[in-house]
Amino acid sequence: MKFVEVAAIVVAVGLMASCAAPSQEIAGNVQSAGKAERLSSIRLGPTTQKKFEEFSQGYSAYGAMYVTKNDGGGRAGGQYSLETAKELALAQCRKHNSGQNCILYATISP
Repeated sequence: MKFVEVAAIVVAVGLMASCAAPSQEIAGNVQSAGKAERLSSIRLGPTTQKKFEEFSQGYSAYGAMYVTKNDGGGRAGGQYSLETAKELALAQCRKHNSGQNCILYATISP
């Protein structure tokens, strides 16, 4: 099984000191500190455990992670809404884990 992610392409933008804020719009996504919340008690395999650790530390704004019982899954982060993040992550999980049940494992919200 493959584990894939949808990652936003972020373009570096110079910010004026007076414009610094907790949330900045960059390249169509939101950059803001987010907190991961586990929603499932499913036991993760080695691949999905590593991906969850990356997910919980590497995304900002809204994100979602789906997993399968066979150590597969999909994730998305840096989105404007939780619904968009869930839709993208679920689509990736289904695309790369055909016939597997994709379970919402965690989300990130600002």
